[in-house]
Amino acid sequence: MRILGIDVGKSKIKAVEIDTVFGRYEVHEYHERKLGEGDAQAAIQELLLSLPKKPDRVVTALPTSQTTFRNILLPTKDRKAIQAGLAFELEDELPFDSENLVYDAVTLSQSSAGTHLHVSSTLSARVEDHIKTYATYGIDPDLSTSEGWAFRSLFSRILSPDLQNQPVLCIHIGHEKTLIYVQWRGMPVVCREIRWGGTDLTLAICKRYGIPMDQAEKAKLDHGFVLPESQFAQASQEQKDFSICLMEPLQALIREIRQAELAAKASTNETIHRAYLSGGTSLLPGLIKRIGEDLKLTTQPLLSLTSLSHVGVTYSEQTDAEFALAAGIALSAVAGKNFPILNLRKGGLSKISENQGNSLAKFKGPLLSLSAVMTCFFFSLAFESVLYRNKITDVNTQLEKSIRNFFGSVSTSAMRNYLASPSSLKKQINSELGKNREMTRLLSPNTRSPIEFLRDLSTSIPKDMVVDVTQFQLGAAAINANPGKVPAFNPTEDHTVSVTVLVSSPQMLERVTALMDQKVASMSKTAPEDAASPFGGPKKLKVVYSGKTKEDAYGK
Repeated sequence: MRILGIDVGKSKIKAVEIDTVFGRYEVHEYHERKLGEGDAQAAIQELLLSLPKKPDRVVTALPTSQTTFRNILLPTKDRKAIQAGLAFELEDELPFDSENLVYDAVTLSQSSAGTHLHVSSTLSARVEDHIKTYATYGIDPDLSTSEGWAFRSLFSRILSPDLQNQPVLCIHIGHEKTLIYVQWRGMPVVCREIRWGGTDLTLAICKRYGIPMDQAEKAKLDHGFVLPESQFAQASQEQKDFSICLMEPLQALIREIRQAELAAKASTNETIHRAYLSGGTSLLPGLIKRIGEDLKLTTQPLLSLTSLSHVGVTYSEQTDAEFALAAGIALSAVAGKNFPILNLRKGGLSKISENQGNSLAKFKGPLLSLSAVMTCFFFSLAFESVLYRNKITDVNTQLEKSIRNFFGSVSTSAMRNYLASPSSLKKQINSELGKNREMTRLLSPNTRSPIEFLRDLSTSIPKDMVVDVTQFQLGAAAINANPGKVPAFNPTEDHTVSVTVLVSSPQMLERVTALMDQKVASMSKTAPEDAASPFGGPKKLKVVYSGKTKEDAYGK
């Protein structure tokens, strides 16, 4: 397929032909026609007639001053959710009604965070005017993209992977306007059009030397230059005066570039270190180096067509500079992985195919075959519908029987609700099962209860030992050792134990300590202290043991 990208400037028409087959592409040819006063139509028609083969696709780009774009991250990968979220986002972002809006969104990347989109939009009236203008040239564009996306299509193919991850600046200087474009990680970040171009330099020469515009333009093209700061001291006074004459209007461009740098840094949190220059005015000797010195950037000419060639063709500096935008416009119609197509000619503004008006009789044979296939298909659907309906009836009967066996008596209305809403049935079954599990847990013996620990401790004390337990705590439940009171137990709590005992002698205390050491891990005890017996009589020794119960402390 042959694609023709057209860039209509103020003084020239540039066009680039690209051949593409199965995702591969190659620059076929480039064309240029100069424009006089009001002869764009004749120049374009002359260009089209000079083509040896009619292009399969013609691509144009709306001016940057007539479009806007947003990079939006939506937290979803679902297409329908993306469309709904995109419409909502644009409604808040754009200052005009959605009825007058034309936009196209392309996916830049997808990750766990969602889908990153690039959305370019404009007013439908501007697209209509764009189509009408090219119609006067005898062209009906198949695709109309944005200039920013055209440069994205170009840079994403010619930049190395390392440069792709850095913010990169492009300055495309035309006859009357300049396009400032910044790309970062395959995403357009800044795209601005300013009313500054080679004409501003010509006007400065005209005013400085008092010569007509045509002579000033000739002097600029034949003898014009800008002195880099590093060469200024070695130049003659006449050369310095001429350079200063051009530097005055050039400062306006540098200010705009600095503003674009700040905007890009605010979006990326990274500093631009490299800039590419293109456009006819960028060929002015010393201009690229002087802009690099003033902006403290590494600047170099954009080798657009040379970088796209897969067969080693090297184009002239002038060709590379002047055809950069036209090459990007053509590439924007070359689809591929990570190279989606952005088209602002959509909906009612889309191109009408030439074959759309053909008679239906042309498709009579295929339509008859299709109707026969569809008839068989619907008969098959009807048969399967009856078969599945019978199966569903059998399954519902079995399910109804199982529900009655599980719940016991179930009313007719409740049965209908269960069959109509499986989620309600599942919820009710889970609730009943939960109740049964809870009853089973409550009624089953608890081998880790505090009572088991006390019982095991009591049976472990020999009959010749008299030990009074005055306080006992296991886990978060604490009780006094009063007869008949059952200790509380919570299986989710820890088994930290604390036991307060009274014994009659130090020898008895040693035996109790040895016994507690068998039941309690990481055991600690308080110093013995005198305490009154709860049953009267002589004083006894009081000790508090604490730690965590061992596995066999509840009996075996």
